[in-house]
Amino acid sequence: MALNSCSVSRCFALAAVLCSVLRQSLSAYAIPRGLARRPVYNIAHMVNTIEQVDEAMRLGANSIEADVTFTANGTATWFYHGTPCDCFRWCDRHEEIPALLDYVRRTTSAADGKYNERLTLLFLDLKVTNVLPQYKYRAGVDIAEKLIRHLWSGVYTWNAMNVLLSIRSVRDGDVLRGALHTIYRIMPLMLYKTGVDVGNNDQPLDAIRDLYLKLGITGHRWQGDGATNCVSYLRPPRRLYSIIRNRQSEAPHHYVEKAYQWTVDIPGQLRGSLRKGVDAIVTNRPDRLAAILREDEFRDVVRPATVYDNPWTRFDDFVGMDSGMDS
Repeated sequence: MALNSCSVSRCFALAAVLCSVLRQSLSAYAIPRGLARRPVYNIAHMVNTIEQVDEAMRLGANSIEADVTFTANGTATWFYHGTPCDCFRWCDRHEEIPALLDYVRRTTSAADGKYNERLTLLFLDLKVTNVLPQYKYRAGVDIAEKLIRHLWSGVYTWNAMNVLLSIRSVRDGDVLRGALHTIYRIMPLMLYKTGVDVGNNDQPLDAIRDLYLKLGITGHRWQGDGATNCVSYLRPPRRLYSIIRNRQSEAPHHYVEKAYQWTVDIPGQLRGSLRKGVDAIVTNRPDRLAAILREDEFRDVVRPATVYDNPWTRFDDFVGMDSGMDS
């Protein structure tokens, strides 16, 4: 198939040319030091129904994370997490993928959408562990086609929802390849609205960097660290600090545009995460994070991200409130 002859880097290059009309770029871009407060993405965790979208927005989230489940042959079927999940959460709530994507499009991309000035990012946790290896490329194709049909179709590029595609492991790289090839083939401008992430903590940062080099991905890369809210407060910060240092590095091997922590609910831990200089926090309590961002300690150095922020832009102005970075 001709699509397979197109590398991801070529897909991104074409989209970059197209996006130049809009004065936008797909390459990694950094905001100069001291120019602006760091925008923080307040990501409501495990938002898998329409009702939960409304609840997250009511609690002050500016982004939502949803879990995409697949059949063994790579068909994306439900927004659904299942058991086990975070403490104090109902694990089995679910929604058909077209229904939730259609709802997000209506409420964010339409001029009169009730969240069109508030919801900045849709973070998709692509749960492909059960997908057979020969169908992982197809899984990427399928979720991309559903995004195009139900989230982006008929929407101007600058009004379209930003989507972060998160895979668990570098072994799932074909999922990203299939998704990006499909977006390039059908709606190439939407590559500007698409980011990537490898989310599992057991993945060495060097291995993730090598995957992106192999796929030709040179921007739009998020990297997180964390644990379920039941034990996240016990997790050592060493890997998170490494991610933040990677984001700050000027070395050629750096690949992180945005650093985030998951899943953080305790107020003291939320504050600690902001002091480390993260760009985003995945939380079951977006109301707590929204309130903390307004506190005197933080409001002059960070702010809630808005729809006018680019979620793929790297900020160089590290918020140096945590001496742990030095050690």
